[in-house]
Amino acid sequence: MIIEKIELFPLRYKYPQVIYDARSKIVNKSAFLIKISTDNGLYWWWEAATFWDIPEVMKALFEYKLSGLILWKKVEPKAISEYLFKITAHYWQKGMVVSAISAIDIALWDLLAKEAKLSVTNLLGWSSKKIKVYASTWYFKHENNPEADLDSLLLDLKDERLLSFSWVKIKIWKYSLENDIERVKLTREAIWCNKILIVDANNSYSVEQTVKFAKEIEKYNIMFIEEPIEFWKPIESGRLCNLSKVPIWWYELDCRFEWFEKYIDNHSVDYIQPDVIWSWGISECIMIWEKAKRNLISLVPHNFSTALALAANIHVLNVSNAGEWIEFDYTKNPFMDSLDAEFPQIIDWFIEIKDTHWLWIEPQPEFIQKYLIK
Repeated sequence: MIIEKIELFPLRYKYPQVIYDARSKIVNKSAFLIKISTDNGLYWWWEAATFWDIPEVMKALFEYKLSGLILWKKVEPKAISEYLFKITAHYWQKGMVVSAISAIDIALWDLLAKEAKLSVTNLLGWSSKKIKVYASTWYFKHENNPEADLDSLLLDLKDERLLSFSWVKIKIWKYSLENDIERVKLTREAIWCNKILIVDANNSYSVEQTVKFAKEIEKYNIMFIEEPIEFWKPIESGRLCNLSKVPIWWYELDCRFEWFEKYIDNHSVDYIQPDVIWSWGISECIMIWEKAKRNLISLVPHNFSTALALAANIHVLNVSNAGEWIEFDYTKNPFMDSLDAEFPQIIDWFIEIKDTHWLWIEPQPEFIQKYLIK
């Protein structure tokens, strides 16, 4: 197969209410989809991560650079990934460049699977399995009002959809350590003991703050603390893992195999969380997750974009066989809920993509037109 056409679709949805994490004010949910077609009539969709709400920049990156580099090339994911790695070597190989190449890699694997009439999971020699999902949301909803945010948290925890999830995750560290402890306490009381609780600091604590926080929340049965300190610090992370009795979950922002490898080799992390749409795609994520498995480190993929990203992360989770949980965006947005009406539902805390489908997802034309940035 030869790549014959590349179409680009920057999308944006405005949240009905602004939300906040420890670092950011989040007004919109954005996504960038690509559609790659081949000379034998096959096509498929995929996604590049655009978590800073700048899909227009991603579109420009494809229009001025990447599309021209891959048009008329054979559909060979590993060969194209290696080629793009070499040709982008003078650029910072993180951020949007890596996200864009991730989308290309996933789309090419998907085209191979579609040509073979297999799922990506089957193409790589595995079978699908049921994956447990956890609800990822409970952002802050106020600019500077800790009391109102605690009230909003309690109200959100009464959502009946929560019954579909066995794990839940809340955001912390917008106000103070004391406020974070209170958020954990209120959440644990609201969900009782039958659900697993995760907290996410978005790289905002110091090692010392994390150790103090972990000691205070031990009694609330926390599964792990996600990204407590700054990334790119494997030595500090290893020290933190030794000091904290609450497991440490690390670091979707370290996008390449060699960066994850430092944490894995030094056992500087209890869980690892690459994301296929910004970790160089399926080719690289399989390497990361196989390395983690050999070192007895479990993985729980980061996933906070569209249903396309969820599907790809599920396929690689099937193939890696090194973990059984995945993140589910619970912020009630159409990119997860309405992108494809046939996307599998969460049943009894599980989701599964059948072996009879490739990446399953095909965005509907009316959906694309509704959210397309023109």
